[in-house]
Amino acid sequence: MTEDMKAANQPDERAKEKSLNFNGAAIIDENGVEIPITEDMVQRACEHLDAPKT
Repeated sequence: MTEDMKAANQPDERAKEKSLNFNGAAIIDENGVEIPITEDMVQRACEHLDAPKT
C-alpha cells in the first residue's frame, strides 16, 4: 500500500476529535473510513426532511 493510500484511509483530526463523543453510529465512506454521525448531521437531515416541497 502506498503512503498516499495509507493517508487516504486515515480519518482527519476533526473526525478523531468528534469520535471522542461518539455514541455508536457511523457512516463508512468509500475508503472504509468510519465517519461518526453527529447531532449536527441529524439536525440538518431533519431540517431537510421538514423543508416544504416545491
